[in-house]
Amino acid sequence: ALPNAISFKVAYRNIVQFCAGEEVSPPDEINCFYINEGSISSGTAVPIHTIGKHSFNEQIYLANEIDLPKTKIHSIAYKYINDTPISVQNIKIYMGNTDKTSFSSTSDWITVDKMTEVFDGSINFLKSDDIWTVIEFDTPFQYDGFSNIVVAVCNNNGVELPTGYNATFEGNKNDTNSSRVISYHNSTSTEIDPN
Repeated sequence: ALPNAISFKVAYRNIVQFCAGEEVSPPDEINCFYINEGSISSGTAVPIHTIGKHSFNEQIYLANEIDLPKTKIHSIAYKYINDTPISVQNIKIYMGNTDKTSFSSTSDWITVDKMTEVFDGSINFLKSDDIWTVIEFDTPFQYDGFSNIVVAVCNNNGVELPTGYNATFEGNKNDTNSSRVISYHNSTSTEIDPN
């Protein structure tokens, strides 16, 4: 079981790009769009907290933000805004349809058995004002067309970067006091088992 989160009141969710469509080709059948754009942006240590050796977090994106019919989501992209490029190993990403709109406590995780594992591998993050790090899914996620989406990222990289080299990602402040992010990290040798 997951330990209690260190924080469930993270002020900033990631601004993400989803690419969705029933078929991967031809390319014009794939629609790429951004979620959580806004004017109050800042760096945030989700989805990957690299000063800790291991991290796990979940973020909820609402159906009215997604605004898609039933479809398959093939990738997610984050914008890395730290000056030092990093390569992070042993990353798993899960996605799920959910009716939950926010997290209510440090133990209010959505269990990964209610999600689909869409990615298992390593990710290279590069600093650029114009580059989004696109993570192509091993298994497309089937969005039901009406639910909210939860995105969970499990980082078992096992390497703690020096202070000042924390991976920061572009985020935007939640529009309400509701927490749509729940996060945990550690600096021990114990990997996180989200199951």
